[in-house]
This record gives sequence, structure tokens and C-alpha cells, in this order.
Amino acid sequence: RAANLEVGKPAPDISGKTPDDKSLSLSDLKGKYVLIDFWASWCGPCRREFPVIKQALEEFNGKIPFTVLSYSIDSKKKDWVDCIQRNSLTHANWYHISTLQGWGSSDAKLYNVEAVPRTVLISPEGDIMAFDLRGEQLIAALRKISSGEWKPISKPTIVVDNGLLTEDVKPDAADQQTYQDYLAFDKVKEQQIAQGIEKLRNTKGEAYLNTKDGEIDRTSVEKIAEINYMANRLHFLLEHNDTPLMPLLMQRDILKLFNKEYGRQFVAAVAPSVLQHPNTCSLENSVRSLNLMQGNDAPDINLQLADGTEKRLSSCLGKYVLLSFWESDNASCKEEMARLKKLYGETKAQKDKFAMVSCSLDSDLTKWKNAMKSLGINREGWLQACDGKGVQSISARLFHVKDVPQHVLIDPEGKVISLTLRGDELLMRVKQILSGDLYYQNEGGKK
Repeated sequence: RAANLEVGKPAPDISGKTPDDKSLSLSDLKGKYVLIDFWASWCGPCRREFPVIKQALEEFNGKIPFTVLSYSIDSKKKDWVDCIQRNSLTHANWYHISTLQGWGSSDAKLYNVEAVPRTVLISPEGDIMAFDLRGEQLIAALRKISSGEWKPISKPTIVVDNGLLTEDVKPDAADQQTYQDYLAFDKVKEQQIAQGIEKLRNTKGEAYLNTKDGEIDRTSVEKIAEINYMANRLHFLLEHNDTPLMPLLMQRDILKLFNKEYGRQFVAAVAPSVLQHPNTCSLENSVRSLNLMQGNDAPDINLQLADGTEKRLSSCLGKYVLLSFWESDNASCKEEMARLKKLYGETKAQKDKFAMVSCSLDSDLTKWKNAMKSLGINREGWLQACDGKGVQSISARLFHVKDVPQHVLIDPEGKVISLTLRGDELLMRVKQILSGDLYYQNEGGKK
């Protein structure tokens, strides 16, 4: 169930004990919009979200059936309860539960909680609407729900940086026979299914296949063949890890079948001779996209700049980077760009340690360039990029961008500091980091 956790699907039920030792489950709140908030009393970023949650509960009280289910991963009840009382987290629509099992909580594992805070917005029907709405993003989402403007956020697709993840695979000339050998496993699977069903027919009769037990046996034959098919292809690719075909097909066929943690092992299995091949770089980007979260490596994207040149995001390594996704006709983006323009002026003297990169999701390049001019953001050292593909931009898809503006704050080693900061809070955090206060390193919300 954790592997299939995605927007649009039913939210797995979770439960725990309230501070007064009563049982409460997510299913008890069905019929309301529920924000599941995984947190801990020792987590600084979690505590910074308390005012936002209070604002949301007050602003939408009586407007939409909105409630918060805070699930603590504390292990000591006193720490948990004291934090609730000390911060006055006592709104009538704010519920608190915990199993006091820390990171060992099965519910936290079910929701892939690898860092806190971790939020999941659930619809009144019990379906997942969005993940990790924090700060202004949460307020903006609830306002859209309240006004009827909400558009469901679809689950990001696993994509690659150079578009290789397609059905139209074109292997190198030297790998043509290897590719045909790989495709032969399709026939092997079909033969195994046919032979298994024929064996059932011969031993139990044709009529048995039309019974309930016969259908179960038929399904079992198909699933076993599917597992063998996956195992055969994986083994074949690992045996041919010195060809560019391996990372390409690993990406197209295998990566999606495994828990995301296996992705790193697939990259590590590539032979040194093809480590620098575009297919390998593409596979690594897909893995980074799957594992995108605070503290993990950011995907390395290609930046098509306004002056006609190209750069990789990795060229900014060694500096803090503010990567911003925006669109020229979006009112919120225009407001955010005004803030970033102010930030640019205040940090210009620190260009040796801080870089700003803005990626437009415009599909009209002329419109984009005119917007940069009118907003006054086409400044020296502020990288402005656009590939003209709009919402299908590979860069945006790698970073799971479903709404703009969205900012990604990245440290000098290329690891994500934040995916949720916006507005004045973003400016404050950037200036805080550049002053030497590395708050994100001192308040560990990661497992």
C-alpha cells in the first residue's frame, strides 16, 4: 500500500491514541477535508508550521469542513503532550494521535514518512489530494477549495532529462542484437502462461477453468509468469551492464517496478565504461526525482538560457541555489518575482556563494522574454531559463512542479534544503542561510 501511495487513490487508514488515551482513526473523520500532519515535538520545522495550521483552521472554520489530524512520531508521551499544551494546539478541529513508536510507527511507514513535517491532504471521500502542502501553499490550496477553483494535482510521472523514457527505444547499432535478445523474454512469458493454462486444462478439465477456483489458478499462472518475466529481464540487464542499453531499459521497464530505494542500486550497478553516457545520467536523474525530498540530491537539469546558451544546474555546485519555477501570466508568480527582485538586490554582493535560477513554464518564448523585461528580472548573474515546453517541461516534471510559483532551495553540495518555502518566509530563510545560520542542519526532521 505504501508503494502505491499516490494522488487520486484512497488514503490508507491510520489510527492512534489521543493524549487522553482514546482511540481515533482517519476513517472517523470521513466527510471532511483532512490534513494529516506527521510531526514530532523535537522538530523545529514542524513547530514553524503551527501558526500556519492555526491560521488555516481559523480562516476556513465554517467555510469548508476542514480538520487537522496531527500524528506525532514522538516516543515519549510527556514530550508530545507538553508540546501540544505549550504551543496551544487545541483548536476544536485539531486532533492529535500517536502510537509513541517514533520512526518505528507502522502508520508513518505506510505514508513513506522519511522526514517531518510530512503532510497529506485528504478529500471528504477519503482520497489523497496532495502531499507536503506547507506554509503559504497550504493556505492557497484551501482557498482554492473554498472558492471552488481547486484542480486535483496529478501524481508526477517518472521522467528523464533527455526524453529517453519512451516506448520508441533506439539502441546503438552495436546493441541491436542485445535488444532483440531482451525482447525475446516477452515470448517466453506468453509461452509460460499458455503452458500453465494448458496444464490446468489437462489435469482439471475445461469446465474447471470457468469456476471461481479455476479463475484463481489462472490468475496465479499469469502472476508467476509476470514475476519470472521481471526477474529474467533484470538479470539480463545486470549481465549487460557495460552497454548503454542497460540504463535505458532499466529506466523504461524496471525502475517503476521496485521500491524507490532500489533505484540507487540500479545506478550503482552501471559499469564504469558507461557511467558518463547520457542514458546513465538520465537514469540517475529519474532516481533523484523519485527520491526528491529534503536532504536528498536534486536532479541535474539542462537550462536553456535567455541569451541562447545552455548550462547544467550542476554548474552552480559550490553555491547555495534558489531554483524557481514560474509563469509569466500568473499573478502569484508576478508577486513572487517582485520579491525575488528585491532578494537579488540584497544578495548581489554574495554572488560567490549564492545563485538564482528561474525556469519559466511559458510555451511562448517571446511572451517569456517580454515578461522578463517588463518585470525587470533579466539581470546579470540571475539565470533565466525556458525550454518552451510549458507544463511538459522536463525540468518541471523532474521537480514534480504542479503549481507555480514553486521554489527549490539547494545547498552547495546539490542537496535539497526545502521544496516548500515561499513569500517572505523564503526571503528570510535565504538571508538566514547566507548569514551563516544553517537552521536546516540543526533541526533534524529526517529519519
